[in-house]
Amino acid sequence: IEKKLKPNISIIPYILKKNYNNKKIISGIDSLIFDEKLKIRSKPKKVKKNYKVISICMGGSDPKNLTTRLIKDLIQINIKRIKFNIIVGPLFKSILIKRLKKIIKDYKNFTFYKDPKNFYTILKRSDLGIINSGNIKYELVALGVPFLLLSNDIRAKKFCIYFANYFKCFYSYNFQYPTKFYIKNLLQKLIKNYKEFKLYSDFNQKMIDLHSVDKIAKHINNTNK
Repeated sequence: IEKKLKPNISIIPYILKKNYNNKKIISGIDSLIFDEKLKIRSKPKKVKKNYKVISICMGGSDPKNLTTRLIKDLIQINIKRIKFNIIVGPLFKSILIKRLKKIIKDYKNFTFYKDPKNFYTILKRSDLGIINSGNIKYELVALGVPFLLLSNDIRAKKFCIYFANYFKCFYSYNFQYPTKFYIKNLLQKLIKNYKEFKLYSDFNQKMIDLHSVDKIAKHINNTNK
C-alpha cells in the first residue's frame, strides 16, 4: 500500500519492533495520537468505597469471543467486593450481546455497556482494566489505569511484546488467555491494594506525551519547508 500511494510521510501511531523516526516515517512512542478528551488527566475525586471497579473491553468486535469466556470465569472465581463494567464495541455481534446479558442478568455486580459515549469516564473510574491488544492499551496508559493485557493471536502477541518493552502491564505467559488461578490471584492483589498497581500506573503516565501530535505537526511542517 505504501509503495502504491508513494507518500511523502507515513505516520504509524503504534509501537513496532523497529520504531522509525526519520523524514519519511514517524512511528513509535512519539507518534501516538490521542483523543482530545484524554488530555484532561484529572482523576475523579477519591470516594471511600469497600469495592474495586474492573472494566473489561475486548475491542470493537471481539473475534475470539474472549469477553464471554472471561465473564464465565469471573463468575466461577467469585471474588467479593469487585464490580465489573463490560464494554463492547459497535461491531459486536447482537447474538453475543444477548448471550452476555443472559449470563450476567442474575449478578448485580456486572454492568453492561454497548459503545458508551462516556467511555473515557468509565475507564478513568476503574481500578483495573482487562483488555486485548488494541489501541485501548495506549488509552489506559495515558489515563493511568493499570491493566491485564491479552492477545487475540500470534500477530497481536508480537505487538504486545513490543509494547511491554516500553510500558508496564500485567500479563500471563506470552500474553495468552490466563488461567483462573492467575486471574484470581491478580484480583486478590487488587483487593489488598498491592503497591504494584500504583507503580505501574505512575510509570506509564510518565512515559506518555499526550501532546505528541503537536510534535508530529511540527515535524511535518519542517519536512515540507
